[in-house]
Amino acid sequence: MDPAHTIRQLESLTQFEIDVIKAYDQAIVHLEEPALREELYRSKADSERHVLEMSEVMRALGAEPPAFARNLKGYLMACITAMRSANGSDGAVRAIQAIGAATRERYAQAMEWEMPMEVRAMFQANEADVRRHLDVLAGEIAHAH
Repeated sequence: MDPAHTIRQLESLTQFEIDVIKAYDQAIVHLEEPALREELYRSKADSERHVLEMSEVMRALGAEPPAFARNLKGYLMACITAMRSANGSDGAVRAIQAIGAATRERYAQAMEWEMPMEVRAMFQANEADVRRHLDVLAGEIAHAH
């Protein structure tokens, strides 16, 4: 196992989750249904926890985690989310679903590489959190319509 590769995977996923958190902030204000807003707050809290946990592992491996700020991709994600959300709750929900699908894909790609068992377990748990939130969100959408 290559520790440098594990660190790169952690850096990439940590930055992505930071960008997701910032994009969620754009969507939350446009959600009209309280249940959807609450689910997005829970999803955001899980993403914040993911960032903290991955940052801890990076420090344990001797690397400094990314700053809690968007990068260029994060600005683009937030802009797209804001544009979709400008159409109201439905646009915000579509943006959230796209972000969730992209997050799951990022975790799936990361888990294709060899890494310490503990890091793989953390990635699997994080991906399961995202999947759970998407499932709850889909249920809330079906209930609202």
